[in-house]
Amino acid sequence: MANLFSIIAIDFTQWILPSLVIAAAILFLVVQVVLRIFAFKKAKAAHALIRTGQGGFKVAFSNGMLVVPIIHQHKYMDMSIQKIEIEQIEKEGVICKDCLRADLKMAFFVRVNDTPDDVKTVAERIGVERATNPKTLNSLFVAKFAHAIKETAKKMEFADLLAAPEKFRMDVLMEIGRDLNAYLLEDVSIELLQQTDPRFLDPNNILDAKALEKIAQEKEKNKT
Repeated sequence: MANLFSIIAIDFTQWILPSLVIAAAILFLVVQVVLRIFAFKKAKAAHALIRTGQGGFKVAFSNGMLVVPIIHQHKYMDMSIQKIEIEQIEKEGVICKDCLRADLKMAFFVRVNDTPDDVKTVAERIGVERATNPKTLNSLFVAKFAHAIKETAKKMEFADLLAAPEKFRMDVLMEIGRDLNAYLLEDVSIELLQQTDPRFLDPNNILDAKALEKIAQEKEKNKT
C-alpha cells in the first residue's frame, strides 16, 4: 500500500502537477486574449474614456483600458475646445473709462482640463454628456466672462481700447484666469470692436449723457 501511494505521489509530482500548471497558464493567456479582443476599450480622438464600477473611477486619455461587461460601465467625455461667444453691442455696449460705449463681440475657448481629478469633478458635478453642451457652458461661464469684459473696459478709455485691442484681450484673459474649476480657458479673441452708435445711448442715463456730450464736443472740434 505504501508503495502504491508513493507511485501516485511521484506521478502527481512529475506529470499531473506540471500539466495543471501548463493548463492554468494556457487558460490565463486565453482569458487575457479574449478580454483584449472583446473588453478592451480605447479612448476616442479628443475624448476621455471614463470607467466606473469595480475598481472605482478610472480615466484614460490617449490609451485604453479593460472594460469588463457587468462589472464595469464606461462613457466618453468630450475634451475638445468649445467656443463661447459673448456679444455686448448697442444698448448693451460696454462702458469705457471716458463713458463712451464700445460694441464688443468676443470669443472664449474653453475645454475640460485633461487631468483625471478634473475629469472626475466635471463628470460628478456636471455630467459626462452635459460637460460640453453649449447651454451648460453658457450657464457656467457667460456671466463670469461678461463681467470680466465690463470690468476691463471701464479701466480703459475708448481710444486706448481701440488703439490697443491686444492689451485689452490680454487684460480680459488675466481678469478671468485660465483655471475655471476643472475647466481650462485656452484663449480669448476679439471678433468685433467699434464705438457704439450714439443713437443707442440713453440721454436719461448719467454715463450715456456724458458720452453724448463728449461726442458732440468732438464733432464741434472736427468742424473747426
